[in-house]
Amino acid sequence: MAINEQKQKILAVAQKRGEDFDKADFMIKCYMQEYKLEFEDALDRYAGEEVKIIPLSEAEKYQKTENVIPTGIDIFDEPMRGGVAVGSTVVVAAPSGHGKTAFMVTLSHGFLKQGIKCLWFSYEEVNADIWQRFKTIGLPETTPAFCPLELHDNKLDFIEKVIRKFKKENDFFVVFLDQLSFLAPKINKDMSVENINGNYAMYLGLIGQQLKSIAMEYKIIIVFAHQLGRSGELAYSEAVKNAVSKAFFLNRETAKEDSNEEFTDNTYVTFKKNRVPGGGKNPRICMTVKDGLFVEKKKDSDIVSFAKNIFKAKEVNSFNI
Repeated sequence: MAINEQKQKILAVAQKRGEDFDKADFMIKCYMQEYKLEFEDALDRYAGEEVKIIPLSEAEKYQKTENVIPTGIDIFDEPMRGGVAVGSTVVVAAPSGHGKTAFMVTLSHGFLKQGIKCLWFSYEEVNADIWQRFKTIGLPETTPAFCPLELHDNKLDFIEKVIRKFKKENDFFVVFLDQLSFLAPKINKDMSVENINGNYAMYLGLIGQQLKSIAMEYKIIIVFAHQLGRSGELAYSEAVKNAVSKAFFLNRETAKEDSNEEFTDNTYVTFKKNRVPGGGKNPRICMTVKDGLFVEKKKDSDIVSFAKNIFKAKEVNSFNI
């Protein structure tokens, strides 16, 4: 391999790690000398991309220790068998105006209550509006929710740069991206772009795959919003759903014809994808927004049963007087 080509590879890895060339060059030479490695193997080791091949039985032990983070919302955590695995991506999909951002605020609130930091990238609403949503749900200014002061770019390179900087001081956090259609994928000189030029489905699918890779590399969770098409499926690209571990689909209930409103207060949240070992449940939950948060909408039968229990308790108390 030509020396100039080696230097370019070292420089690329150093930039990715946020370190200078001389340090990267020194560490790679140390790996080569200490462990008798070829240049490519030493480069991979320094980049954290060293390939290890182990028995399946040993891999199974690693997977058993997979860290699952609760959302803090019981009606979601139960079908997900405890929560969302670290390294996962989650898509929140709905038609325009059906509550994607409010639903992500609800998920963020659940994580924040547990002391888990959240990092927001909002390309649809300004940061001040997102903070107003947090104030509406009663969160104080000390809430550990963060965002870049300015969104200099919509490319995943910029988003990864911010994540990398935040990761230096925070071992784990959840990223929220609003929304997918505003983003652009990472393109490097080794990537063939002919297949995605003019193919929006592949373009969005590539972004979804790259977000998954970022979540796995930095051991975080990434939640992003996307549109639902008229068919009731993800707009433009089913490939987006293939890349995620969880998919929440939201649909507001249409009001009756004699109503003055287009929609009722009900929103149906469906688990369209719930990837967990052994298979997860895919419930459909009726919810409504209360004080800025999505909450489960109680069925009429539940309310009647609750009222009967109160009435019965009053009867018992009256007999005991």
